[in-house]
Amino acid sequence: MIIERARELAVRAPARVVFPDALDERVLKAAHYLQQCGLARPVLVASPFALRQFALSHRMAMDGIQVIDPHSNLSMRQRVAQRWLARAGETTPPAAVEPLSDPGMYAAAVAG
Repeated sequence: MIIERARELAVRAPARVVFPDALDERVLKAAHYLQQCGLARPVLVASPFALRQFALSHRMAMDGIQVIDPHSNLSMRQRVAQRWLARAGETTPPAAVEPLSDPGMYAAAVAG
């Protein structure tokens, strides 16, 4: 009963789920399942090139799953840092951008 209710609520308003450890077969399977069932909007944090190669080597599909590379775009990291710190009521020091190079920190900031 509880599981069915949770599934109904998830399908009605799929939340974004951010996975910082995208180069893991279990994570790709979970992201694919969540997307295919309409339970969530998965976001994988990884190099798109490394992730594509990983998915191909494991014969896994990534169709329609959003991939964000925290290393490739400094301006994106700066925007994420500004939003992240604004929620905490702080100003954005330059030092806030560097921790977002870590996939776990980036995923936490993106997920909100």
